[in-house]
Order: sequence, then C-alpha cells, then structure tokens
Amino acid sequence: MFRWTPYVFIRFTLFLISGILAYWWKPEVAATWAVAVFGASLLVYFTVWKIVSFKKAKPRLHVWFGLLAWLATASFGWLATHRSTAANRATHLLHQTDSVAYYTATVVSEVQVRAKNYRATVEITALLPGKTELLQGQPPENAFSPEAGRLFKPACGKVLVYSSKDAPKPAYGDQLLIRGAPQPISKPANPDEFDYRQYLGLQQVHFQQFVKPGGFAVYGHGGGNPIVAASLRVRSWADSVFRHHIRNPQEYAIVTGLVLGIRDGLDNELKNAYAAAGAMHVLAVSGAHVIIVFQLVVLMLGRLKKVRFGGWVFAITALLILWFYAFVTGLSASVLRAVIMFSFVIIGEAVRREGNLFNTLGISAFGLLCYDPYLLQDVGFQLSYLAVAGIVYLHPKLYRWFDFQNWFADKLWEMTCVSLAAQIAVFPLTLFYFHQFPTYFLLANAIVIPVSTAVLYGGLALLAFAWVPYLSGLLAVVLQWITWLLNQCAFLTEQTPGALIQGIHVNVWELTLLYLLTVAVFVFFYQPRLRYWGVAALLLLGVSASQLYGKFRFREQHLLAVYAIPGHATLDVIDNQTHVFVMDSALAANDNRVLFHLRNHWGKRRVLPFQKILFSGKDSTKQNDLPEANANALAFKRMRGYSVFVWHGRRFCILHQALPVQDFPRQKMDYLIVQNNSLRNIKKLPEKIFGTVILDASNKFYLSKRLKKAFIEKQTACHNVQEDGAFLLEL
Repeated sequence: MFRWTPYVFIRFTLFLISGILAYWWKPEVAATWAVAVFGASLLVYFTVWKIVSFKKAKPRLHVWFGLLAWLATASFGWLATHRSTAANRATHLLHQTDSVAYYTATVVSEVQVRAKNYRATVEITALLPGKTELLQGQPPENAFSPEAGRLFKPACGKVLVYSSKDAPKPAYGDQLLIRGAPQPISKPANPDEFDYRQYLGLQQVHFQQFVKPGGFAVYGHGGGNPIVAASLRVRSWADSVFRHHIRNPQEYAIVTGLVLGIRDGLDNELKNAYAAAGAMHVLAVSGAHVIIVFQLVVLMLGRLKKVRFGGWVFAITALLILWFYAFVTGLSASVLRAVIMFSFVIIGEAVRREGNLFNTLGISAFGLLCYDPYLLQDVGFQLSYLAVAGIVYLHPKLYRWFDFQNWFADKLWEMTCVSLAAQIAVFPLTLFYFHQFPTYFLLANAIVIPVSTAVLYGGLALLAFAWVPYLSGLLAVVLQWITWLLNQCAFLTEQTPGALIQGIHVNVWELTLLYLLTVAVFVFFYQPRLRYWGVAALLLLGVSASQLYGKFRFREQHLLAVYAIPGHATLDVIDNQTHVFVMDSALAANDNRVLFHLRNHWGKRRVLPFQKILFSGKDSTKQNDLPEANANALAFKRMRGYSVFVWHGRRFCILHQALPVQDFPRQKMDYLIVQNNSLRNIKKLPEKIFGTVILDASNKFYLSKRLKKAFIEKQTACHNVQEDGAFLLEL
C-alpha cells in the first residue's frame, strides 16, 4: 500500500500549488480573506497539536491535521502569488489613466542582439504624464530639467523595449530615460498561434515599445542586481573566448548554446535538425548540464569522501563548482533550479542525512514557487521537474530489466534507461506544448548525449585554459571537430524518413488522461493486479476516442482565411482535407515563418500538409497554370491589377495594385481583399460593388487603420487583419 508519510515536502508542494492555482482562478478575492484563513488554520493546528499528542492521535485526527496543513499552505500560496503579481500595485502602468510622455526605467535583463535591433526588458521607476509642451521636440536629456523633474511621479511595471542598432547598445543595469508611451502587447493575431502575450505575462511583462534612434538616453549605471551583472559580464567574456577560437558559425552557435545557454546564433536549420533528433534539450542550458558537471566533480573529487572531514571538503568544493557554473551561464532559471536541488542533496549527504530524492525535489520546488509562483506555468520548470522525477523513479526499474556483463553494453543500457525514463515522464507534456514527437530519440540520444557531454567538457576546458596560447588552440580544434560530429548526427537523423511526427494536437483533457494512463501502467508494474490494467485500458480508450473525435470533427470542413503574418499577403483555402495556401513569393521562400504562425492551427484541423501557390497564379513548384474556376475548387482568373475567383458560390476580388475606377470588375463581388498598399483612397473604388473589404497584412499598418475608419464611416463592412486578427470564413 502506498504511504504518503515519507514524502512530506511533496505533500506541502502540492498544497502550495493548489493555492497558486486558486489565485489564478479567483484573483479578485480580497487578500484579507486569505490572511484570515492562513492565520486561523495555523492557530487551530498548533492549538490541537498542543492538546493532543500527535503520536497518540486517532486516525481521524490525522485527517484533520492534514486538512489544516492544506488550508495553511494553500492560503500561503494564494498570498505569495498575490504578492508576486506586480499588477496589484497601485502605481503599476496598467492602472495609469494619463498618457505617458517620458518614463525612467532600469534594464533588468540581458540585452539581446537581434537582426535589426536590440531587445531588453526594463523596469519602470517613474513617468512623466501627458504631452508636456515644456519638452516638445527636445531630446530626452532635457526631461531632467528642474521644471520637468517635479512633474514625474512614481510608477512600476516591466516593458519589453526594442531599440535601433543606430543607437548605442544599452547594458544590464543601465538607467534609461525613454520618450513615448509603452503599448500593451497584442493578443495572437492568428487562430491557435503561440500566445506571446501570455508568455510575457508570466514574466510580469505587459507592455512593449519600439524606441527610435534618439528616443532614449542613459543617465546612470549599476541599477540592476550586482551579482547578475557580474554573472553576465563573465558570460560575455566566455562568449568572446568561443567567438575568437571557433570560427565556423554553426559550431560556434552550438558551443555557446550548449555551454553558456546563448541561443542567438542558432539558425532554423540547426533547430529543425536537433528537434528531429529529439535533442533540443542539449541546446538550452538546463538541469541535464548540471548533472553532467556534477558527475565530473564526483569523478575528480569523489575519493575525498573516504578521508576525515573529506565529506565536508567534497560538499563545499562541489557547491562552489556548481554555483560557479551557474554564474558562468548567466544564472539562468533552469540551471538555478537544478543547482538548488543538487545543493540540498550535497548538504544532506554531508550531514549524513540521506533524504528521499522526491523530498529533495519537493523542497527545491517549494522554495522556488514561494519565491516566484509564476514559475508553475513556465514550460521549462514543468519539463525539468517531471524529467528528474521520471529518472529518479523509473530509471532503477528500467535498468533492472537487463543485466549486461560487458562494461560498454552496460553503460549504453544505463544511458538508454535514463533517456527513456525522462522521455516517458515528459512525453504527454511535449505533445501538448510542441505537437511533435521525434521517433528516433533513443537511437539519436545514444550518440548525442555522450558527444554533447564531450562538447560541454571541452568547452569548459577551453574556458579554463584560454590564457595558455598553444593548449587553448589545440583544445579549440578538438572542440570544433567534436561539435561538427554532433551536428552531423543531428542532420543525419533529420534526413532519415519519418524522423519527426508533426501535427499531433493534444488538448488538456487528453493530457490529463495520458498522465493518468502513465501512472496506471506503472502502478500495475509495482502491484500487478488486473484492475490496474483495466484502468489503463479504459484510459487508453478515452484518449483514442478523443483523438478520433477530433479527426472526424474536421473531416468535413470548409474554411477560407486571410492570416495576419506581418508584411505578407496570404490566402488559405481548406475544403475537407484538401488544403491550398496562397502567398507572396517572399513568404513562399520562408517555410519556417509560415509554420511558426500557423502550424498549431493546421495541426488542430489535421491539414498540415499543404499545396503552395503564388499570387502570380502559378504553382510554386511545378509552375503550371491553375485550373479554371468552379464552385468547389480554388482557381484564379488573373486580370490587369487584380484577380477574381469563386469559392462555394461566393465571389472574391484580390486587388494587387492601384487601379482607376473604370478598370474594376463590373459584376458585384462579395469580398474585396486589398494587398500591397494598392488602395489609398476609398473614393477610387466603385460604389457598392463589394460587400466586405478585407485589408491584409501586406498593407502598411497606419494606411489600413485609416482605410478601415473611412469604410466604417461609409457603412461598409471592413476587416483589418492587423488590428482585428485573421479573417476566417467558415461554412
């Protein structure tokens, strides 16, 4: 029979999580209620504990003690989440009703170098409301005049700031004066698209701003956390070492991503290859890297435990090395989680208290969630803890299935068991978030894991001996060749037929069933009783039925869509399982951008394979003319400056370029799709020929906004995809 008693901190962590979830469910509840529940439950708990000895308590009393502990911990979790939610502060930018002329802020994240700009997160400290005539047309520095300084008022909130490369690059801790008002981050413009607004919201970032050259000034330095600032400087130095010694862009990108967690240099070709190999985890510094470093420490210093006071010497040295590695990686959240967990393990071993590893996981998760409850919704947090829990529980059981006498075979089997245990634990969650599954992950990881370990050790060795001229050069050559081998393994796996199954859509209901199914199967292996196998069979039936329902739900579908992919013209037509996607030539050359915006939507509808067609009226691969138009198939009739087509009895006109009124079609059209800034004045359109006007994403933003306003004034239906999101016509 399963006993909860040994897993104290697992229970408390679950209690804390219930309180965090309760806050997200009912954030409007007054904090005084949570304080009252927390205080009352603690008071009753300790009062009853004083009256009745816990050891002599009857079983029913144990239940009441558990209930009181849950109420106290859950209410504490509710209060911790309330405290961590910056939007609850009265000075938060979300509650400011005045317009913002200027604001002061501190850079609180590493500044990322992008193709066209710099990106960083800043924390607002004060703002100047309204459009002050005192500063009209003046540089930001003038906002510090005595007259303007008195008008600033306290404010808070985080803003994602993009600055031009024509301006100086800001640095972590810089104190900035920024001109203009931050804008709320928009919701996803396309159906089922990745919700970037929600992702940033979990980091307390609700606004963004594109700052033009001359739109900000640096008035101070050192405003951030000094430890984080020092860590980022060390990581910048390490990055410069790799940049100097490793000249090939792909090898450099992998080394910096694997050792330092810098992913700016990773192109789509590398990302796709590692995703197909099921090895994306090696490109982001995570708990797996901390395990590798810890194994190296044990290998080098493990014998210290056998001498007097050696356990403490080993513990202190291991802690210093692990925390220094976290320092070199820029104190990334994933590394900090793993280092905190290993710190508990090392300290517990040093004081001769071998704790339950699940309790160690629970303690570290409890502490991290108390510090930042929003980590609970972080995908990395969820995956890392599930993977470690899966390895701790499943690895010993899987490893005992076979006993190899050969050393190499035994190590290979052990590594396979680790990979399989982690994959089983995170499998449902990866399907839910990423909608794909690498079929050859076991085979690929058998090569990728040891080779990536060699890359990590080689990278750390190069950093340690960067000051030695000839040795550092030799280490760099070896490291570059090992990294090349790692990349070739990923590319070879990607080119293998069926390497990656894409378009798998799992909803929350199916995710829950999959995890219950996993638990039922392993409970059966723990206690082989027929009823557990029956439960597993029922759960599998439920998942299968739900997937079949989703498949048949979209078996008969008719959808026409104009998507919001910035700067591009699109038209999507889905009839049952026939899928035709029309786009401009620039977008046709960038499949990754198309899939970034639309992969989830097409996967959900089970139409991910699609035929590409250009707006020129030619097939993008075979260059054959499209067939003649009919009521049930997409076919363009190309005219001078525009195209027309009929879809299920509805007439569409696509305006490609500006036309005089007399050149427009004479017959009435149900829809007009405007592309490429081809309409600048609605007076250039014939009267009452078009039922609905659709302004696609290839038009300039402010032009589309002005045109929509004009159409509304003329009582003409108008859909601007850049403001209203994708246009969807479903029959």
